[in-house]
Amino acid sequence: MGFTMAERKKIRAEYAKRYRKAKKAEKTKILNEYLELIGKGSRKYAIFILNREGKKQLRFIDGKNVNDVIRKTVEHFRYEGDDAFTALKKVYSYLNPLINCFYSAKKTVDKKTLPNGKVKKIFEKQLKTPYERLLEHPAVSQQDKKRAMKIKAALDIVALHEKL
Repeated sequence: MGFTMAERKKIRAEYAKRYRKAKKAEKTKILNEYLELIGKGSRKYAIFILNREGKKQLRFIDGKNVNDVIRKTVEHFRYEGDDAFTALKKVYSYLNPLINCFYSAKKTVDKKTLPNGKVKKIFEKQLKTPYERLLEHPAVSQQDKKRAMKIKAALDIVALHEKL
């Protein structure tokens, strides 16, 4: 049975609400029902889609919401073409050092599942930048640490902000 994109989105939203609230046995029934109705797709992908539907998708690197930092800088437009690629590449060349050397972030140390099923994250006590974590990490060689220090010493936070 063929559905339009709008119909599929509506169906997916309805099934996703039911699927996320259901217990494990009910989830199997809902998933079977959904796959039978849609008539295509793998079971794993359907699980992924139903769990993801309606949720804001975020990317976290080192505890930082990268999408938020990027979107605050370049906004929510669609960029296409070589000119846009070149411009974004230039923006990221200034944004990456800011994020890695000057913006501190919480880092998740542990996750605990509570009796009600919710997950509680436990963060480091002190906020640190990825640069500071790199210098503290025992697996990073002294040579790499010295190289990172040289790079940071050459950076100027005010100049980077102005160039953005």
